[in-house]
Amino acid sequence: MMMYANPYLVIGGVASFMIAFAHFALVFKPAGYRLIGEENLAEMHEQGSHITLGITIGTILLFLFWGLYALSGAGLIPPFPLLKASLIFAGIFYLLRSLVLPIEVYKVVSENYPRRFVVFSAGALVIGILYLTGVFAG
Repeated sequence: MMMYANPYLVIGGVASFMIAFAHFALVFKPAGYRLIGEENLAEMHEQGSHITLGITIGTILLFLFWGLYALSGAGLIPPFPLLKASLIFAGIFYLLRSLVLPIEVYKVVSENYPRRFVVFSAGALVIGILYLTGVFAG
C-alpha cells in the first residue's frame, strides 16, 4: 500500500520555509525591516543594536520549526513529539496574524496604504487554513 503525503501540510510547510528564508535575508539586508513594516527594528539596527539580530534569528528558527513540523505531519519525515498540538498552534498563530486583513484592505482602499501588507496578511490566512486543514482533514 502506497502512502501519500498530506498536501495541505506539505504546502504549508514549504510556505513556512519560504518565510524563514525571507527573514534570513534580513540578516544581510536589514533595510528590509522597513519593507515588512518593522520601522522600530530598522532604527534599532541602524543604532547598532544586536537585539534585531536575535529577534530575526528567533523568527527564522520559529518558521523553520513549523516547516519541519508540517513535513512531519505530512508524513515526509518521522513524527515529531506533540505533532498535532504543534500544528494546531502554528495554524492558529497564522490565523491570528491574518486578523488585521480586513483593516488593511480598508486602508488600501481608503488611504495610501502599502498593498504588500495585505499580501502578508492574506498569506498568513492561507497558511493557517492549510495547517488546520492538514491536521483535521488529512
